[in-house]
Amino acid sequence: MKKYSSSALLVIAFLFVSIMMFGMPGAITSVGWPDMRDEFGLRQDSIGWMLMAGTIGHLISGAFNGRLMYRFGGGRLMLFALIIFSLSLFGYWLTPSWALLVALALIGGWAAGTVDATGNTITAARFDERIMNWFHGFFGIGATLGPLIISLVVAQGFNSWRGGAFVFAVMFALICLAQVILRPFRRDVSAGDEVQAIKESAGEESSISGRETLSKGIVWIAIAFFFVYGGIEVALGQWSFTIFTESRGISDELARVWVAVYWGTFTAGRFIFGVISHWLPVNRWLRICLFGTMASVVLLLFPNRPVIAIIGLALSGLAQAPIFATLISNMPNLVGKDHSANAIGYVVGAAGIGIAFLPWGAGILAEAISLEAIPPYILGLTVLLFALFEIMARGSAES
Repeated sequence: MKKYSSSALLVIAFLFVSIMMFGMPGAITSVGWPDMRDEFGLRQDSIGWMLMAGTIGHLISGAFNGRLMYRFGGGRLMLFALIIFSLSLFGYWLTPSWALLVALALIGGWAAGTVDATGNTITAARFDERIMNWFHGFFGIGATLGPLIISLVVAQGFNSWRGGAFVFAVMFALICLAQVILRPFRRDVSAGDEVQAIKESAGEESSISGRETLSKGIVWIAIAFFFVYGGIEVALGQWSFTIFTESRGISDELARVWVAVYWGTFTAGRFIFGVISHWLPVNRWLRICLFGTMASVVLLLFPNRPVIAIIGLALSGLAQAPIFATLISNMPNLVGKDHSANAIGYVVGAAGIGIAFLPWGAGILAEAISLEAIPPYILGLTVLLFALFEIMARGSAES
C-alpha cells in the first residue's frame, strides 16, 4: 500500500470532504421537493427545470474546466467553485421566486461540475486508483447524509428545503475558510504529472478526433446506456420520498431515512465491489448488477406493500453501485484505448443529460397519471438498460 506525505494526506482529506459535501444538497430537491412545490404552487413535473438547469451548468463546467485549471491551478479553481456553491445555497435560503431558484441551480451546477472535474483531475494526477475509488465513494457518503441532515433540520422546526439550504451553505462556507487557512493545494504544486493531466483534460494531447470516435457504433450504444443509467439512478433517489409520503402513507421521517438508506447502500456497494470485483469477469458482474436492479425495482410496484417497496429501494442502490465506475474503467476494452478518452467524455455527458431528462419524464407522468406511474416507468428503463448492455457487450466481443 502506497504511503503519502502529510501534505499529500491533507490534499486527500480536502478532496474527500469537498466531494462528500457536494453529495449532500441533492436532498434539497428530493426530500425537500414536496415543500418546495407547495410553497411556489408548482406541478410535479416542474422539478425538471431545476434538474435541467443544474445539468446545463455541469456541462458548461466540463467544457471549460481543463483550460481554467491550466490557467489558474486546481486549488484556486476549487476554492472559487466552493465559494460560488456556498453563495448559491444562501440564495436558495433567501430566494423569493421559483425563477431565481432555477437560475441558482444553473450556477450551482457549474460549481458542482467544476469541483467534480477538478477533483478527479488532481486525484488522477497525484494519487493511485485506491484513492480515486474512495474519492467517488465519499460522494455517496454525502448523498446518504443529506436526507438525515434535513431530518435534523425539520426536527428543530425549520422548513425542510430552506432550512437545509442554509445549513449546507454554512458548511460550505466553513470548508472554504478552512482551505484559505490551511492552503492544502499550495503544497506539492510542482508535481509535473498534474500539469500533464490538466493538459490532457483540456484536450491538448488528443490524437483521435471526436468525430472519429463517434463514427464507432458501439460508442453510440454506450452513450445511450449511460443516458438511461443516469436517469434511473437519480429518478429513484428523486421521487422515492414523494411516492412514499404522498401515495403510500409513509411518514416523512421514515421516508427520509429510507432515501438515505438508498444512497447508503449505493455507497456501500461501491466500497464492497472494490474488494470482490476480482471474483468474476467484468461482464458477469455487470449482468448480475443489472438483473438485480430490475428485480429490486419490481419490488417498488406494490403500493399496498410499503415494506416490500422499502426493501426494493435499498436493494436497488446496492445493485446499481458498481455499474457506472466499472463501465468507465472498462471503456478502453469496450471502444479501444485510442478512443477511450473521447468516449468517456461523451458517456459522462450523456449520463448528465439523462439525469435531467428522465426524472423530468417521471414528473410528467406523475402529473398526467399519478405518482404510481413512476415505478413502472423506471422498471421499463431498467429493461432497456439491460438490453443496451447486451448489445454493447456483443459489439465489444465482435470488435
